[in-house]
Amino acid sequence: MSATVPLRLRPLEVGDLLDETFRMYRRHFLLFAGLSVILSIPSAALSSFSYYALFSGLLLQAGSAAAGQALLQAGTVVLYLAGALIAIALTPLFYGAVTYAACESALGRPVTPGGVLSGVLRRYFPYWATGFSSG
Repeated sequence: MSATVPLRLRPLEVGDLLDETFRMYRRHFLLFAGLSVILSIPSAALSSFSYYALFSGLLLQAGSAAAGQALLQAGTVVLYLAGALIAIALTPLFYGAVTYAACESALGRPVTPGGVLSGVLRRYFPYWATGFSSG
């Protein structure tokens, strides 16, 4: 990628701030969209599968298979727990990646997906602690 113009670091009016923000997102749209999609897919897939298991269990409960129902409910609980753990693990990566990419772009540094992910992984636990202490 070519060198980008750094963000004009000065007090900005709301309109100027929005203009700079949209300019940055237009300039790096594929990066921001790609990071968002890649980090969202695992938790969305697991969430969808657990909802499918839950509704299948409800349909099974309407039938007469009590043994299958207990097994399916236990599987659903495990899926929900796995989904929660994956969401907890990916949340700092998602917010950290977008923030890191925006900051690097604003400073005029080259922004690449590999550079963003390595920068975020170096600071994973501080991001995690900040996210859960403020939320």
